[in-house]
Amino acid sequence: MRAQADDGDRKKKEQPPMAYMKGAPEVVLDRCGSVWLDGEARPLDEETRQAILDQNKMFANSAFRVLACAHKEVQETERNEDEIESGMVFLGLQAMIDPPRAEVKEAVQDCRNAGIRVIMVTGDNPATAKAIGTQLGFSPEGAMTGTDIERVAEQELRKIVERTEVFARVSPHHKVALLKALQENGHRVAMTGDGVNDAAALRHADVGIAMGQRGTDVAKEASDMVLQDDNFVTLRNAIAEGRGIFDNIRKFVNFLLSANAGEILVVFLGILAGTALFPQLFGGQSEALILTPVMLLWINLVTDGLPALALAADPKMRGIMKRPPRGSGESVIDRRIVVSILGFGLLMAATGLPLFFHGLMDAGEPILAQSRLFTFIVVAEMVRIQIIRTRYELSILSNPWLVAAVISSFALQAIVLYTPANTIFEVTPLAPVDWQWIGTAFAAFLFLGVTLEKSLDRIFGKPTEWVPKKALPKRKPVPVGREERLLEFYLLSKTLLEAYIASFGKEAVEKVAAEGRASEKLEAYRILSETLLRAYEELRDD
Repeated sequence: MRAQADDGDRKKKEQPPMAYMKGAPEVVLDRCGSVWLDGEARPLDEETRQAILDQNKMFANSAFRVLACAHKEVQETERNEDEIESGMVFLGLQAMIDPPRAEVKEAVQDCRNAGIRVIMVTGDNPATAKAIGTQLGFSPEGAMTGTDIERVAEQELRKIVERTEVFARVSPHHKVALLKALQENGHRVAMTGDGVNDAAALRHADVGIAMGQRGTDVAKEASDMVLQDDNFVTLRNAIAEGRGIFDNIRKFVNFLLSANAGEILVVFLGILAGTALFPQLFGGQSEALILTPVMLLWINLVTDGLPALALAADPKMRGIMKRPPRGSGESVIDRRIVVSILGFGLLMAATGLPLFFHGLMDAGEPILAQSRLFTFIVVAEMVRIQIIRTRYELSILSNPWLVAAVISSFALQAIVLYTPANTIFEVTPLAPVDWQWIGTAFAAFLFLGVTLEKSLDRIFGKPTEWVPKKALPKRKPVPVGREERLLEFYLLSKTLLEAYIASFGKEAVEKVAAEGRASEKLEAYRILSETLLRAYEELRDD
């Protein structure tokens, strides 16, 4: 950045205006012809220049962000910028420490454990980026600059982004190039940014994230979400919270649908079995229904409703950030949940209907049998909630709201059975012997339900064992300096091939007879450069 000062004091002293520059040390040095030492400008020789660069490297390796400063008296303000920014006087280096937050390293590792690959893209000096990246757990091997990105082909960049974790001296258009390379490899990419020039990358990312505190209005408008505290840890926490919400939605849907499936199958299969076993009672008489409409409404609106709402307050399961991401097309109701809904519906019918018909044979009238079945369904559905939650490694007392909802459901059911309200619901108070039969049916339901859940876990896997549809390629350990050597090897062979095509391509194609031996040499040169290029690609694939 350059600024030109033309204050009143300098005008009074008839001094020319002063131009000031600050920026990357290597860039500022290229525009300097002298250095300010001992109160005067002295020629900037190679020894001094190298000493400045060495000092800059030392600062950068210590994770300092370094700026260089320079100035120059401008004789004619009408001259163009290139002339003003040449022959400047180097003033010095400014090293600033901007350490990463202590909790960021753990957050980055948590994201990696969750199958989320984190890449560091910065405008800092490469040495500074490597030093800070190393502190945060990024591999500095193969770190690239924006200049390196411009020099490689698109296909090669697609391979590089799968291996490289640190990109430095990156401009906004380099961010877009990295974004496109990752997306073309099949990744869903979230990109952070705060400046006006980051708008393109934020808009094209699958999830654009702007900084809320230091982000510009343009960046916020182009993004999908705004990070209010500019803290990477908040992103980690948001991912964990989102996974927890998704799990709770699945538990909610699984519970309600399996409960309703059980009620439907109990009524439907009960009528079919009752018509066959008791044709006189089930001969179209409304009083011989398996469950009355008011009973079904009570179950769905009260005893199901309160616990289902309380499931929204369930805590996140332990190890939720050790699960790989879900597939983009994965729905809330997957195959496992469908099988679970149908399985538990059949279990409820298989254990509840024998209880109903046993009561019908004992009493000879449906009211006692209906009261037993009505109460059994309420108890079974409360237990069904905990069977679902056990799969997510949640204890009974981990959600106080759910505990209160279950107790309330049992209390309301007791009110219906043992108060004058039983006349409204057409039920009868249950005796101890009735509770014994309900307990027997409940024990069978609990045993079969747990067995079914374990069987489904073996078939479909537990949440902690879920794997992504497209696993990330495993990275082999890379020897120190190998990536830099490979990149130099690639650039050398690519330059050789381009030089051949630019200088001798036409002659080689035409194969002028007069060339003779020279044409053979040129052809050998072309074959050599192509062989080097293919060898590099094979080495990178390894």
